[in-house]
Amino acid sequence: MNMKKIRDYIIYLLVQFYGTVIAFVPRTWYMGIGRFWAPLISLFPVGKVAAQNVQAAFPEKSKKEVRRIVRESLAHMIAVSCEFFWIRKRNADLPSLVDIEEQTLKNFERCRKAGKPVIFISPHHGNWEFGGQMLAIGLGFTISTIMRSPQNPYLGKLLVSGRSVKGVEIIFSKGAARAVMKAVKDGRSIGILMDQNTRVRDGGIFVDFFGLKVPVTSLPARIALKDKLPIVLGTEYRTGKRFGMTTVYIEPQDDDTEESLTQRMISAVEEIVRKWPEQYLWAYRRFQHIPPGEDRSRYPAYSEFAKPSFFDQRERGKKKQA
Repeated sequence: MNMKKIRDYIIYLLVQFYGTVIAFVPRTWYMGIGRFWAPLISLFPVGKVAAQNVQAAFPEKSKKEVRRIVRESLAHMIAVSCEFFWIRKRNADLPSLVDIEEQTLKNFERCRKAGKPVIFISPHHGNWEFGGQMLAIGLGFTISTIMRSPQNPYLGKLLVSGRSVKGVEIIFSKGAARAVMKAVKDGRSIGILMDQNTRVRDGGIFVDFFGLKVPVTSLPARIALKDKLPIVLGTEYRTGKRFGMTTVYIEPQDDDTEESLTQRMISAVEEIVRKWPEQYLWAYRRFQHIPPGEDRSRYPAYSEFAKPSFFDQRERGKKKQA
């Protein structure tokens, strides 16, 4: 076993130990635990990234308000990690924790009447871990969810075991397009976390998010336009000790392109984040890649102009040969 495998396994054991312990802690304590640790975590690089992101997204907010949002976001992130382990053996209880808005129930009924698979998209907002499970357990959808291919295979197995429930199939992001097409052909709906950095060479498109260009996957738009499938954007937002579920129904139009439809999805994501900014995962380099020609001064300090290899696989090959 090489050093990387040993390191990966040690990390897995630590995470597993944390999960075992936290699963015995009352769920209603998790936000309190998060708020206790958030001020300390905000001093580390992850907290600084979050602060830069919030300031870039909300330049009109004071430093005091930015700090408040960052700390609440970090507390929420910790609570979500706790809830991942808590729900693993209690997923049958999930529907009793979530209050579904009336319009959202109408959106789901509209999907059922259409009689087609649905493209479910979600940002890292609220408890995003509950999304796919709630759709399957609470609402009866059969869904294939896309998960980023893990760098640590042991943690990958842990994540798959926590997200796999009856009615949910996991598809890894590497080579996902073909598996997604097959799932749709088989009548399964698709679940995608929409706010991750996707290289252009891997099917990403630059769209506006809080007035800044960011790369996101074009796969949902491509599938929706090809098969005329409805798109539902949703989040399970925290309401005290419970959760609410809200959705937006997005129907592809005849004049839509992959770019215009993707932009409509991300604009809907932005509306949700603006409504509950404290529940968004800001501790992630969302504005990392700047497209050529953009104003660098508007982006966070960590941001960089996208390299040629971000756009073209052949440039990556040239770099390896050099």
